[in-house]
Amino acid sequence: GYRTDVASSNLIQNEELASLLKKYDVRLAMTGHAHFQYILEKDGLWEILSGMPFSGGHLVGNLAVGGDRAVYYAEPIDFASYGNNISERLEELDRESTLDMKSVISQLLDQEGLSGSQKKQILKLLGRYFLSYSEGTLMEHVEELLKDPAYEQMIQALDGYNYGPWIKQMIESTAHSSRELEIKLR
Repeated sequence: GYRTDVASSNLIQNEELASLLKKYDVRLAMTGHAHFQYILEKDGLWEILSGMPFSGGHLVGNLAVGGDRAVYYAEPIDFASYGNNISERLEELDRESTLDMKSVISQLLDQEGLSGSQKKQILKLLGRYFLSYSEGTLMEHVEELLKDPAYEQMIQALDGYNYGPWIKQMIESTAHSSRELEIKLR
């Protein structure tokens, strides 16, 4: 099953490593292998999970470290400036990925007996969730997602699959922007 403690705590799963970083007053760790960019904090240790290049908004992070603070921000990559129609090809792959995800979720909702307007409302809500998550703006949309009339039905319908607990945990525990961070180092 899905580990519900993952999203609400640092994804550094090696507790010895997290303890060692805290022992030596490390304030920021940059890690990877997440599908989308995400920023977490636990006990004063911040973690920036860098998303894979093929992840929705295609964000690139920028980090500046000064004497007493670190400032991080991520912004979308302008692939059109690279030429060779790379932007169009990436958009095509993004569309394919989105359609594949929608198909998988649609089949799961079918298995749960949802159809018609109920299913359509849940798919629309999931579309907003995945867009804000992939763009690193989930925190800014949490309240509206939670207030959506289809939210509880979506969570209930997907509860028996990894998607439900994961989406619920992400929406209900996201406390920081995934696009910007400023922390004191001392």
